[in-house]
Amino acid sequence: AVEVPASSPHSLHALSGRVRLSLGDGRALGTLERGESALVPAGVGAYRVRAQGAPAALVKVDLPPYAD
Repeated sequence: AVEVPASSPHSLHALSGRVRLSLGDGRALGTLERGESALVPAGVGAYRVRAQGAPAALVKVDLPPYAD
């Protein structure tokens, strides 16, 4: 499992396998499978990524800051 600290909005892209995303208290955020992506808003806070079954590859892309 990988602990992801609270951060600015970012996207996740599953390259292989399947991962489960959950909050620190264990509440499920969802799953991502190969070929799927998700946008994670800043309000989610810290979360955990855990591969389910076979090894998985996931890419996290930080979004650049913006001004209103």
